[in-house]
Amino acid sequence: MKLQHLFQLYILCQLILLQAACKKQDEWLDIKRQNTDVTPRTLNDFDDMLHNTNIFNQGYGIYGLTGTDNLIVTSQSFSALSETDRNLYIWDKAIYPNDRISLDYGPLYQKILYSNLILEGLAKAEGFENSDQYRLLHAEALFFRSISYYNLSQTYCKTYAEASAATDAGLVLRSTTDPNVINTRSSMKATYDQMLNDLKTAATALPVNAIYTTKPNKAAAYGFLAKIYLSMEAYDSALSYANKALMAYDVLLDYNNRTIINPNSNFRFPAFTLVPGMANPEIIFYAFTAGTSVTWALSGIQFADSLLYRSYDQDDLRKTLIYKDNGNGKVQFWGSYAGNRYNFAGIATNELHLIRAECNARKGNTIPAMNDLNKLLQNRYVAGTFTGLHANNAGEALRFIIRERRKELPFTGQLRWEDLRRLNKDPQFAVTVTRFANGITYTLQPNDKRYTLPIPPADVLSGVEQNER
Repeated sequence: MKLQHLFQLYILCQLILLQAACKKQDEWLDIKRQNTDVTPRTLNDFDDMLHNTNIFNQGYGIYGLTGTDNLIVTSQSFSALSETDRNLYIWDKAIYPNDRISLDYGPLYQKILYSNLILEGLAKAEGFENSDQYRLLHAEALFFRSISYYNLSQTYCKTYAEASAATDAGLVLRSTTDPNVINTRSSMKATYDQMLNDLKTAATALPVNAIYTTKPNKAAAYGFLAKIYLSMEAYDSALSYANKALMAYDVLLDYNNRTIINPNSNFRFPAFTLVPGMANPEIIFYAFTAGTSVTWALSGIQFADSLLYRSYDQDDLRKTLIYKDNGNGKVQFWGSYAGNRYNFAGIATNELHLIRAECNARKGNTIPAMNDLNKLLQNRYVAGTFTGLHANNAGEALRFIIRERRKELPFTGQLRWEDLRRLNKDPQFAVTVTRFANGITYTLQPNDKRYTLPIPPADVLSGVEQNER
């Protein structure tokens, strides 16, 4: 498909997305008739769509990070923020001014729209169902739909609870591009079932090795399954899929490596590259978030929490590679695995080792839990300085792992937000987050309703049930 046709298709999809709530079916058919020359039909057309990294490899969830205890904004900078960023930072009950769109809502549903467009097209491509290309394209579309739903669930749904999953409000699950389908929210159980089923189906057809890290493979599907099950507190399943992912691919980056890591660069870790030996070997699937002035690296607006920064040992290379100390008591985040000013949002082996370690600790398996943690930390310290941590029991191991998880992944996507949501259920890990802005102190208590963001106003007007704040 020609580039100009892909661009026209992009505009078509934008029209569908933005007008789905109000366009009539005859208008939709008119759009389709006017674009018959660009409607994807062949397997190669769908392959071209799935290679669109501007859609499928960027723009993942970031709003939650703004509300975490890992960063602070000075009062001077706070006044300069956009209204949306200010509201996110102080957990205001109303986030979006007027009808402003959400960077964490519309773009993720756009990925779902593209995925559904591909899945619908594949369903009509008769005679190709048994081809390897067909199965791969189908699996990739399911993968991207699932991880988009996962991102949405971590900001626009309550924390998962098995006891109430059948009645708690989940997401609007779109399985069609038809704009006439009424926008109603599914249950939390249906939402998680959709994500899990999509990924499990995808994993059966995805390759062990993808041609690029921007494309999903088996380890990526298993890794996201482990993440989803961890958020559900289904530790047996999370452990199983973390094991599968690490059996498929298990390489850690030694932070002493100066071939790949450049401590003097604005971006310490490499951006996506096809140059042999120059890519970050921990990355299984490469993607990055949307960006706000609060979350962008190098913005000069957000600074790392001082207690978090001081928790790193002097020989811990993360202290100098993830952060930049400006020497004035202000430390900035500097070390995104995305290799640019955005936050990494894919899946990498460091996170998988921590998931497996946590699940083992929760199951009472102290030795394998600490083995994973120490293996990770061995690659984070100045060579020859790390002697290993020892836990006397599984409970102590779990505390070590939760502490190191925060230190290892402080600005990876919105993982800290996701962790606060799930860990706040446990009193030993519950955190009260406090802000001071414009002379006012703001507090977010554990399990507060504001851990679930409001649905954007335009979608509420179209019939989507609003979250209680």
